[in-house]
Amino acid sequence: MAKDKGGHGSEKRGGGAHADGVNKIGITHPIYNTAQKARGYNGKVSPLNADYSTSGSMLRQRMADMSKEDHKSAGDAHITQSQSMRAEHGALVDKAMNKLGMQSPGPLISGIVSDKFSEGDKNRLRDLAIGAGQHTSAAFAHYAASGMRLPTARDRYQGLKGG
Repeated sequence: MAKDKGGHGSEKRGGGAHADGVNKIGITHPIYNTAQKARGYNGKVSPLNADYSTSGSMLRQRMADMSKEDHKSAGDAHITQSQSMRAEHGALVDKAMNKLGMQSPGPLISGIVSDKFSEGDKNRLRDLAIGAGQHTSAAFAHYAASGMRLPTARDRYQGLKGG
């Protein structure tokens, strides 16, 4: 699996023409991260941190050659990648907890779970948590760009993640 600068994987998954492209460019690509001024915001936003409809509009502008089906396939590929990263995060938490033995993990910390984990484990957990969230945001941006309504996108997400 290829890794981007943030250590996030870009496994090739099935899907439309752009779903393959998404996996080649990775979540750190400027298409997802370049911030721009958008109506209703005081500062600049990117497709990864804008609301549902704004992120969809941004991707439609930036990826004008993509069909609605391509956006749906790209969204599905991002959900698959997000779920893979979440599963890896969970497995690493279990492994790190086992290293602690009977010692209490202390106060739980978002993303890294425990400050008592090794620096390497904390860094990897942080990367996985951030990456999974970014892939989910990218998926919803693609669903919005396809014209899918938010409740339908949520149902699709739940169906793909198995929940």
